Parts: sequence; structure tokens; C-alpha cells
Amino acid sequence: NYSSYEKSFVLNKLYLAFHNPVKDGGLVDAKTSAEIDSLRVRINQFNEIFLNIPNPDIDALNDFAWNIYELSDNPMLLNEAVRWSAKSVELDRNWIYLDTYAALLFKVKRFKEAKPIAIEAYEKGYNELVYQRKRKEETHGKTKH
Repeated sequence: NYSSYEKSFVLNKLYLAFHNPVKDGGLVDAKTSAEIDSLRVRINQFNEIFLNIPNPDIDALNDFAWNIYELSDNPMLLNEAVRWSAKSVELDRNWIYLDTYAALLFKVKRFKEAKPIAIEAYEKGYNELVYQRKRKEETHGKTKH
């Protein structure tokens, strides 16, 4: 239907805006007032679709936030990515989301907040790795008998 087509169209525009520099049709490096205005519009669209809803898609929030961490130095966009990442962590404190959140906090120079989040991400990631290795050993041990 038309609404799903329209949503898909908007999502493609958001993807381009948050994954490409201005020269390639994106806004991750927006600097001029016109570019900043366009970036604000895209951020508001993103928030309407992904953040300001009852059950946000936390994988999408985290993915967009991580890409912005990797690609942008724009303070406005980085601070929005912090909000998106914080929402992911609020709904699921897994190590991947925590890692993104800590990285973004560090990038926006919120070091005191970033450190405990980074430690938690490391500990959860390490514990998950140990658990997976143990399960793998148990599974392989059972199949050999």
C-alpha cells in the first residue's frame, strides 16, 4: 500500500542522509546552515519513525547510531545518535548496544559516563563469549560419545 511505500522512501532518504557525506547526497558532514536545516528535518523524521513510538526497533536505533559514530563528527548528529543508543540500552542492556553507547559517549567527550558503560559492555561481551565456548565444548563432548 501507499503508506508502506512512503515509509520505505523515507527510510531510504534517512539511510542516505546518515551514511553518506554531503558530496554523495548525505548529511553526515553537514556544515552549512542549509545542510544543518536538512539534517534537522531528517533527524525529526527518524525520531518519528524509530524513537518516538511505543516499541522502537532497537536494532535499527543501534545500527544507525553506530554508523553515525563511525562516519560523522557533526555534534548535532552525534548527540542524536547518543539518544538513539541510550534508548537501545534502556530496552536491552546487551553488550553490543552498550558498546555503541560507550563509544558515542566517548566521542562526544562524556568520558565519566562512557567509562562504566564501556566496562559493562566488556564484561557482558566477555561473559557471553565464555558461555558460548562452554556450550560449544559441552555440545562437542556429547556428540563424541
